[in-house]
Amino acid sequence: TPRDPRPYFYAGMALTQADRLPPAATELQGAVRLAPKDPVYRIFQANIYSRLRQKTPALDALSIFKGSDSLRQLPSPWLYLLADVYFRLIQPDQSLEVLKVLQERNPDDPRTNYELVKVYGYWDEPDQTIRYCRKSIQESPVNPGAYFELGKAYYQKGDLPSARQAFLHAVQQ
Repeated sequence: TPRDPRPYFYAGMALTQADRLPPAATELQGAVRLAPKDPVYRIFQANIYSRLRQKTPALDALSIFKGSDSLRQLPSPWLYLLADVYFRLIQPDQSLEVLKVLQERNPDDPRTNYELVKVYGYWDEPDQTIRYCRKSIQESPVNPGAYFELGKAYYQKGDLPSARQAFLHAVQQ
């Protein structure tokens, strides 16, 4: 079935699992060629390009999301991948937009709040970073990454006792 994009997509996924990224990119290019409007194919293609440090093709693959309401129709796992790809491509505004959709779906999700920590940490906004660290820790107390980010934010603010305590929790966990 030469017009079916699914074999290209699944071959690309398998090659990605085998850490063979250049051939995976080629397979995903075939899937996108046959189904250019499929957002899942585009996200996975952008993921591969970002891992290959090819920013322009990755952003081109994600161009279908500009001015589109298609984010709300995607399942959460694909939205997490999309937010991560945008963050790797140093597109924190777009990553934040995706994370806001996830936050609307489930405001008490520790993973979403931790991903928000990374975005606000990137922007050097310690108050927001601390806010989302606390939410993530409250929702999932065993959370060494959030404690580490919390320690960094407190350190940035000059609150050394709180930073020390947060780093201690991170190391203990």
